[in-house]
Amino acid sequence: MKKKLIALLLTVVVAAGVGLAGSAYWGFVSKTIYEESTAHLVEIFHQANQALYNLVSVNWSRMRMWAPYIEAAESEQDIVEYVEQAREESNFTNFFISPETVIISRWRDRKAA
Repeated sequence: MKKKLIALLLTVVVAAGVGLAGSAYWGFVSKTIYEESTAHLVEIFHQANQALYNLVSVNWSRMRMWAPYIEAAESEQDIVEYVEQAREESNFTNFFISPETVIISRWRDRKAA
């Protein structure tokens, strides 16, 4: 009877130890997965942020370069030619200014007012 009680007690202690170790391991793995996933998402966010910043910086630089010429241009055709020349020099193929005369005319009219 004593041996059965000791065996039962030992089994309960071992089971409790395995359960606690499993729980601790599960917590460690969950925390590690969370931290690595978070770090990966933060890295992706920073890369996307940097790419967007670079794109916006280039666009703002081009707008600043063009503004004095557009203000000084005498006709809409001069502006269209300048935009075409800038597009060719910068190898920018997807330059979309469909209603360019309307946009540029409104901008120039607003600046003149």
